[in-house]
Amino acid sequence: MFKRVRRDENSHDLTMYPIIPVAMVAAIIALALPLAAQTPGSSSLSNHVSLPGHVIRALANATRLPHAPEMDEEPITVTVVLNLSDPQGAKALEEEYSDPDSPNYHKTITVSEFTSRFAPSQDSFDTVLAYLKQNGLTLSHNTIDRMTMSVTGTRAQVQKTFDVTIDDYQLGDRTFHAVASDPIVPVTIAPMIAAVAGLSTLARPHHFLNPSPPVPASLAKAYNGTLTPAGTTNAGGGLPPGLDGHGVTIGLLEDDGFDLSDVSNWLSFANLSANLVNHVHVYSAVSPSGCTPASTNCGTSEDLLDIAAAIGIAPGATIEVFESNLDSGSLATSLDDAIIELALKPRAVLSISLGYCEDGMSQADAAYIDEFAAVSLLYGVSIFASTGDTGATCAGTEPNTIPAPADSPHVVAVGGTKLNVSSTNSYNSESWWSVPGSAGGFGTSLYFAEPAYQTSRFPGAAGRSIPDVSMEAAFSVVICQPTCSYITGGTSLSAPLWAATWALLEQANFDAALSPTSAAHGYIYKLAAGLHAPGTMTGAGNDFRHVGLGSPDITKLIAIAVPPQIGSFSPLTGTQVGGTTVTIYGVGFIGVKSVTFGGYAGTNLKVESDVKLTIDTPFAHNNADAEVKVVTPGGTATASGKFDYDPLIDFVSDYLNPPGGPTAGGTTVTVSGVALSADMTFEFGGSTYKATNVSCTNHTSCTMLSPAHPAGKVNVRALAPWGYLTPVLAIDDQFIYQ
Repeated sequence: MFKRVRRDENSHDLTMYPIIPVAMVAAIIALALPLAAQTPGSSSLSNHVSLPGHVIRALANATRLPHAPEMDEEPITVTVVLNLSDPQGAKALEEEYSDPDSPNYHKTITVSEFTSRFAPSQDSFDTVLAYLKQNGLTLSHNTIDRMTMSVTGTRAQVQKTFDVTIDDYQLGDRTFHAVASDPIVPVTIAPMIAAVAGLSTLARPHHFLNPSPPVPASLAKAYNGTLTPAGTTNAGGGLPPGLDGHGVTIGLLEDDGFDLSDVSNWLSFANLSANLVNHVHVYSAVSPSGCTPASTNCGTSEDLLDIAAAIGIAPGATIEVFESNLDSGSLATSLDDAIIELALKPRAVLSISLGYCEDGMSQADAAYIDEFAAVSLLYGVSIFASTGDTGATCAGTEPNTIPAPADSPHVVAVGGTKLNVSSTNSYNSESWWSVPGSAGGFGTSLYFAEPAYQTSRFPGAAGRSIPDVSMEAAFSVVICQPTCSYITGGTSLSAPLWAATWALLEQANFDAALSPTSAAHGYIYKLAAGLHAPGTMTGAGNDFRHVGLGSPDITKLIAIAVPPQIGSFSPLTGTQVGGTTVTIYGVGFIGVKSVTFGGYAGTNLKVESDVKLTIDTPFAHNNADAEVKVVTPGGTATASGKFDYDPLIDFVSDYLNPPGGPTAGGTTVTVSGVALSADMTFEFGGSTYKATNVSCTNHTSCTMLSPAHPAGKVNVRALAPWGYLTPVLAIDDQFIYQ
């Protein structure tokens, strides 16, 4: 569906379907359809069977219009979604990738490997296509994983192919076409087909943004995700320098075009580098509709808002804008294309700020969308989708339903909050976004049962509950179209903000040599400690039902996802008075709270990146060899080796004053100082004369027997294993042989 170009180049037979348990979705898609009840329809052939789940619920409230003969000559495009060749194997792999106890936890699969192992076979694809062509339909698009094929023909040809009548209907102010019975195909190809998308056109994309006019705030900073420019340092506690989404691709699924000059204008307005416009690439060039921000449901404004939100949080990321006519017939190929393109990137995340009301989609539609989302999980591509702005009702003419694809258990559903900041633009408070005419979307699915990862959060829910998480949806981001005088919001803002936040996390994953990690299928629930929980919010509606797990504390979230580890540090030794600058290498240096040596915090902490920091050692205190630890919100990392303090002798004593003893040695001597240990060599007047029976307490006092030595005054010195010899400081370091 997408061709890559750069912008700088130029009486009803209705069935009411029950909620689908999550574990059954793949099974529904891969139904052994010959076992289904045969419904010969007009073909009256016993070797044909129906494909269940294609009648939309909203049809029960619609009025069928007369079927005029000329309607049968109208062109129609439908998309046939094929079953996986090994759905059980794909599901098993998904469970392995999602199981912390599995050796394959958070592993990923390549597009080519997935296609060879699980995708529909070439024979299946060719067999189904041959049947469609036999009925006069023409292939217009297919995806490289062979999961979808779009075909075009007249309404009459489509009706004949699938043994259905496609009538026109009226619902409110909407006129659309739909089928009142399930499609019927030969028993020989039925097991190959999961769904036929486009038989109904009621479902259409609704953008979840609300226009308004004032001044944007730094949402990254407000959510504790202040970006530090690469090449600089910070004092710890926030995001490390250079963690800006570099190396990660953020995909934006859109159904309108936009002018790149508007993005350039916004970059100037936001005081961001003009070169960031080169980070924005487009798949398929859809001409802008010409709508304005003041227009209802403006797709161009949606594009610009999504781009602004993504770049604003992750300016180092690549932004891929997938433009298409996202009607119900093309959604399958467009979504599959976008997921495949992103799966070919090293690391990627997909944001979808539009939705299709469940009532306007069939059960089969919901199932194939969820299947595509499940495949994206195998690729390590996270999908964040808006839940809408109208509370428990989808923003369309279809009644009382939540939107797809946010309803999919393999998608992270993003709701809305209203963020309040302090005078320094730091996080102050937050509440569920609910204003007259808008209320961050929430509700339970008609098609999907409550997934296991939600049961403890919302016991007994009627179905899969959305949202999973939330973020700022109040009017807070300026877009330029072309003037920079429009402030927008809605859950259209929330979804790309979360997607960009996850891009930062994916960069940290990469720096830590971790596999790409899908946020979906419950993984984000494991990171709940990194979010502002509903219980911390103020006002009505601040519970899981309305805001999910809550909004991100960006630094804490990423730190928990990528806990710290120390690889090495240098130098390995330093002076006992402290002040030695130590460079520590590792991963997960995110939100660094402190670096300690033997339990004492170092000073002058400078975080240079998420893999490197420097710190000045503290005074040795009672340490000789000190454990080195890096503390972040994600945990504490301990170095495998210890930092050794150079020893210092302050005082030498026995029962005499000044201390002394016979030339034969054997006098019990106490040496006091700093960073002393029994593995050191204590010399009395040179390396030839070494004390014996050394024992130490708290690294500040060691007792020993003096060695034999000719008469005279000698200096007592300690030689560390790494070659450091204590200096001669004063008479306090002397011992007298007599």
